[in-house]
Amino acid sequence: MATNKQLLDRIDRNQAGIENNEHNLSAHERECALRYEMINKQLDDGGKRFDRLEAMMISMYPFIVATIAVAEYLR
Repeated sequence: MATNKQLLDRIDRNQAGIENNEHNLSAHERECALRYEMINKQLDDGGKRFDRLEAMMISMYPFIVATIAVAEYLR
């Protein structure tokens, strides 16, 4: 059976391990928060680019229709 000193030493080691784990977990959470913030920023920037491309494609339709109409007229 363990003595009181041995039990107290084991408790101290466990407490130190717990504090170390809490510190590591906090650091991990901070890093993940930054990572997710950057991912969201990149997704937002990509969404803006797709909106611009969509507007360009939509603006092409009248030009295509007009070109077909002129071609039919000149025939």
